[in-house]
Amino acid sequence: MINALSAIYPTALSTPMNIENTSYKISASIGYATYPKDGDNYESLLKTADQAMYKVKRGRTAAPYSPI
Repeated sequence: MINALSAIYPTALSTPMNIENTSYKISASIGYATYPKDGDNYESLLKTADQAMYKVKRGRTAAPYSPI
């Protein structure tokens, strides 16, 4: 499921959005965590996903949609 989503988002976000004759480029940063590998409760899963997202934003991972 995660691989399918990671293939969809770059394609969906690559087309600029036009609003009132102004073009906007949309981007997103996504981090994810999987149960139970990355945590066994909501808080730990959210923390891991958040850390993964910021790792990608800082460019410290080779693949933009990889977990930590």
